[in-house]
Amino acid sequence: MGSTMVVNVSTLGKAMCVSLARRVNSTAVNRRTFLAFTAVAFATAGLSACSRPAPEPNHTLVSLAEQARTDAAALAPVRSDLAAIRERHATMLSTEVARDCGHFENGSVPDSCVSTTSPSATTTTSATAAAHAEPNAVLKAALDQVNSLLADIPADSAVVVARIHTELAILTMAAPPAFDQNNNITPTAADSDQVKKALEWEYATIYGLEVHEAFVANELASTLNDALDEHRSIATALRMGLESANVSDIPVAEAGYTINDVKNSGFFADSASQSVLAWHDYASHASDATWRALCIRIASTIAVTAVPALEFAGIEPWRADFLQLN
Repeated sequence: MGSTMVVNVSTLGKAMCVSLARRVNSTAVNRRTFLAFTAVAFATAGLSACSRPAPEPNHTLVSLAEQARTDAAALAPVRSDLAAIRERHATMLSTEVARDCGHFENGSVPDSCVSTTSPSATTTTSATAAAHAEPNAVLKAALDQVNSLLADIPADSAVVVARIHTELAILTMAAPPAFDQNNNITPTAADSDQVKKALEWEYATIYGLEVHEAFVANELASTLNDALDEHRSIATALRMGLESANVSDIPVAEAGYTINDVKNSGFFADSASQSVLAWHDYASHASDATWRALCIRIASTIAVTAVPALEFAGIEPWRADFLQLN
């Protein structure tokens, strides 16, 4: 039997039509199961047609995918390597669009899930910049677009968009500011436990980097100081946010933490990579869109600051573990 079943029933001169349709996510993606609402319609006489809202692709993801594809085409004549990255972004986002919208059990995609929207006028800036051989301007415009839409992405698409945001930040070396000028964070009750976990993470990270100061290579001393200042600012903002929200049991920094391999030359790079992954994870579990967007911006800020450490460890930043989707 197909994935949609329609049954007609006639009782005492009244007719009922029940349409049951079930969409499930791809077993290959295996991230979420979709169950559509059953629509039931009654008629006073004769047969009545049943209907349910058709699934639609997420417009924010569609917009990001279209921009990425437009950027890839514009960059191709001048920087094929960067064009390949933006094409990869387009593929990632298109896959996410399909996953989010869903498909029938037989693998077919509902017609309503196929986006027919043409690229918007916002692609003009990127295309013009590429035409004038300014690929960095193309990537910066792309980062600005992603950054402006962080609060609008579906919650379960956060990790995919976070990876793209962080990669664009690294490529442009221009992470958007994570906080406003007052470092304001106002956690909701639903996110307060996550904010506590993030604060605990920052305390441990600060401790590890402070211990590592005695062993860091001279070439990275200044970068390590910048990273420490950054993490301290993040911790302060988190603590103040929890205090302003009157959250109880706010974590305090421990006297010491168990930190492995702190003497290794690659510790700084490893610490940064783990921090970026941690903040991407916080974004994926965020209930509030503002907190989710902040988590992604913090991750990208940490990644950009750590680029010299990644390079010193022999890691090409755009090939770092935190940019790979499993």
